[in-house]
Amino acid sequence: MFAKSNRLKKTVDFRNVSRKGMSFSGEFVQIRFLPNDHDSCRFGFVAGLKVSKKAVVRNKIRRRLSETVKLLTPLINKNFDILIFAKTKIAGKNQKEIAKDVENIFKKAGIYNS
Repeated sequence: MFAKSNRLKKTVDFRNVSRKGMSFSGEFVQIRFLPNDHDSCRFGFVAGLKVSKKAVVRNKIRRRLSETVKLLTPLINKNFDILIFAKTKIAGKNQKEIAKDVENIFKKAGIYNS
């Protein structure tokens, strides 16, 4: 789990990033990001009812996305608010497939130092 300073928690922050942020899409996830004035990146994870009706499955997907991003965080440019939306295809995928997709999207968006 991320430190509180690295998490998007407020509805205002989620709404701000989703309305004003740039969007990039991959096979399993979509990201929206917006520059911020904080010292570090802040992340939010969204797995809606379209992904699965079961809360257990949605929470598992959010945990997998969180773990993936935690491993990639040292290589991400600072000062961004990033929302990661799970797509319906993500439900049966393993950690490696998700990590590869997230990494490719970050590279495509230009927020990843490889």
